Amino acid sequence: MDATSITKMIKEGMENHATKIAREKSVRAKWDLDVAVFLFAILIIVIILNMQGVGIEFIALASILGLSLGWLMGWYKGKKAFKEVFNEEMAKLDVDLEKMVQEEIDYRIRSHIRESRNNKGE
Repeated sequence: MDATSITKMIKEGMENHATKIAREKSVRAKWDLDVAVFLFAILIIVIILNMQGVGIEFIALASILGLSLGWLMGWYKGKKAFKEVFNEEMAKLDVDLEKMVQEEIDYRIRSHIRESRNNKGE
């Protein structure tokens, strides 16, 4: 394996890890307080329309429209949260990778220096 294929494998693993975390966190972000309040307002509107004697066709239309908008709001918030969390996770993983690479380079340099000193002493 050459360095390019190893780097590619590491990047794919990082993306998979970031995607998994972003999905988990974005699912929770879909249904926040804003969406819940909006859906509760739709429920109140439907109840008021029903109590006022409005036809079931209009009530059904208002319900379907309200629920559809609520779903779209949740979907949009989830998509936005996914992008944000994914970018944050990739940035964290990039920093961690750079730190690991730097530590490995430092270790190899120290090992090489130690070996050179041992070889000169013999």
